Amino acid sequence: MIAHLFKCLIVIVRILGKVMYFFCQIGLAILVLLAYLYVHLPDVSTLTSTTYQEPLQIYTKQGDLIAEFGSIHRIPVSIDTVPRKLLNAIIVTEDQRFYEHIGIDPIGLLRATNVLVSTRQKRQGASTITMQVARNFFLGREKTFFRKINEILLALAIERNLTKQEILELYINKIYLGQRAYGVAAAARNYFGKTLNELTDAEIAMIAGLPKAPSANNPVGNPGKAIARRDMILLKMLEKNIIDEEAYTVAVAEPVRITRQRAQTIDAGYVAEFVRTTMMNHFGEKAYQQGFKVYTTIDTKQQSAAQKSLAEGLESYEKRQGYRKERTNLHNEYGYDFAAWRQHLKQISPSPTGLEAAAISEITEDGLWVIRSVEERVFVNIKNHCWIHKQCQKKQPIQDERSHNWAEGDLVMIRQNNQQWELGQIPRVQGALVSLDVHSGSIEAMVGGYQFSRSHFNRAVQAYRQPGSAVKPFLYAMALENGFTLASLVNDAPIIEEDMHGENAFWRPKNVDSKFKGPIRLRQALIQSRNLVTVRLVK
Repeated sequence: MIAHLFKCLIVIVRILGKVMYFFCQIGLAILVLLAYLYVHLPDVSTLTSTTYQEPLQIYTKQGDLIAEFGSIHRIPVSIDTVPRKLLNAIIVTEDQRFYEHIGIDPIGLLRATNVLVSTRQKRQGASTITMQVARNFFLGREKTFFRKINEILLALAIERNLTKQEILELYINKIYLGQRAYGVAAAARNYFGKTLNELTDAEIAMIAGLPKAPSANNPVGNPGKAIARRDMILLKMLEKNIIDEEAYTVAVAEPVRITRQRAQTIDAGYVAEFVRTTMMNHFGEKAYQQGFKVYTTIDTKQQSAAQKSLAEGLESYEKRQGYRKERTNLHNEYGYDFAAWRQHLKQISPSPTGLEAAAISEITEDGLWVIRSVEERVFVNIKNHCWIHKQCQKKQPIQDERSHNWAEGDLVMIRQNNQQWELGQIPRVQGALVSLDVHSGSIEAMVGGYQFSRSHFNRAVQAYRQPGSAVKPFLYAMALENGFTLASLVNDAPIIEEDMHGENAFWRPKNVDSKFKGPIRLRQALIQSRNLVTVRLVK
């Protein structure tokens, strides 16, 4: 009996020895794997000299932003400039034990492991802020155990090389927060049109709630979920004494006000595109990523005045040609679905002079009732719009306004002037304007067309055409440098030149009025733009 028990004990010991040997082998393999991974980790010391991917920004000489280009919107900030309330809101949301742990949170890991074992689903990642920094700078977002091990090892290494403040600064500048915004400063501008110091408690909570699911929780794509998560974070902020009861009550009642307008102060699309093309030619795709800030010679006031002046000039010219009916009819496209009408109108950019798109809903003897893109119907009295009537232009009695063959749903352009709505139209004719500093040659204003959003073709630098009579002052200046005076006489008479390169045997230039004035002084020839005098002057 005793011998039998002894044999059983020997068998058990052998089995336990094999089990222990097996686990030792596994443990050794794990240690070897961890050592291998640790040795081949990226150099985390590079984080101390991080350069962030930033968009290309273009400014006027006064420092006003014209435009920015790049798929990533980022405004790097120092942690010292970030409101403490925002930092606390992020910590209480993403990593409550951030200042206590060494890069990994054992409690969070145990909780995530328990969820994984009980549900067999990876619902919780247990990622600390430090682990998120490791992932965002060195790893991808795929959910694998191998990547998780790398993430943990990198987090431990980061904690040994950087301070908590340095880690937090990396996080708030790198994290993606939806709508192409990277970092908290870009999110504040993209969603609310504010700087970090201008954010309310509700807006702080909404930004703090974005890292977990930036696409699903952002207030633009899903306002309902964004508000629910905001309120949950506000409650956490109250529980952690980040805000008091009164601030909490005000914040949860605050409506969401999205201001998605990008920071742009002047209408200079042609300048922006000209600079963008130049930068692309010099730096390639890096122009969009390295945060170049291009300060042009453009003067803010002159550029705005140039755009307005050109647009008004083209509209004035177009009016002299009479009214031109638009081809688009929203009734034919959408029937009486006025919501669809307004949605269509919202897609049409206002003109530089304030013309906005509208659609005719009713035609009367006095004018037009039109629907705007906003929830409003306005009346356009066109009795005093002489320019739209051919009879008025010819000083003939005006007929019924319906003689223009307007119909319900016709697209029109309108503008408010002295609290009255008036009709206008987008010109078909185009123009360009360039203003130079005569001393330095720098470009102070450049407009390449009526409106950049309607045509990107820059007629100031891309339209190759004959300069016409604009070249004459330069030729006259050369004449003055070569002994002529403004009182010199030159014959304004017919001239015939043999054409050596063209199909015609002879070239017979003419004046615009097909008349000849004989001997004429240079000053008068320039004023009257006499072609024959200019030809003789060149000879």
